[in-house]
Amino acid sequence: MVQGPYKNYVYYGMDIHYTERKLKYAVEKVKSEPGLSEEDKNAILEYVRKLQSQGLSAGRVAKYAYSLLVLSAI
Repeated sequence: MVQGPYKNYVYYGMDIHYTERKLKYAVEKVKSEPGLSEEDKNAILEYVRKLQSQGLSAGRVAKYAYSLLVLSAI
């Protein structure tokens, strides 16, 4: 429950930072990355699924996916 003037409002599942969308785009980017081998794509996607199963937030998982894409280019 929220304090103050909005105390009567209950926020269910609001995603004001679009983290679910960011995660979706990160996964799509991994799948469509031309310079990434199929083995690396599968490894990143498997890691994303593992992180999600461990209960990490969508924003954190998206950040890790994008970071792995950057690191794979090195």
